[in-house]
Amino acid sequence: MANPKILVDQRLLRGFRRRALKAYPLEHMEAIHGKVDDLTLKIYSIHPFDQESATKDSVTVKGEHIDQDIEDAQDAGLIVLGDIHTHPGLPGEGAAPSEADYRDAHHHGSLLLGICHIHKNKARMSTRIRFYLANKPLKLKIR
Repeated sequence: MANPKILVDQRLLRGFRRRALKAYPLEHMEAIHGKVDDLTLKIYSIHPFDQESATKDSVTVKGEHIDQDIEDAQDAGLIVLGDIHTHPGLPGEGAAPSEADYRDAHHHGSLLLGICHIHKNKARMSTRIRFYLANKPLKLKIR
């Protein structure tokens, strides 16, 4: 998919941010449901997974919940586009997928990765959300 647009209602992002800040300083992950129309990824819902465990740098989702999430999306006439999760407290930008994020996305057949960087500066917390296509190009070494 070359240079797609991503459409999402700000209310969905605000809801995710609220839930993510509540989970801080632990990582938090939610499913992204939507549709693909031509070169547009339309996000219609963002909702929590049943998380098995979470730390400051990882989150584990119960496998049976992923299967149920796929069914729920299909029942609503949507597909699971991918997931959005936090990178709490990483230095710098922090809103970029890690290699593990890309591996997991490929394993689950995701189209989209959402990363929410949470930064705490004294008494104030700020968030920054970015979306990425899950099909990151492979690094090639030509001899």
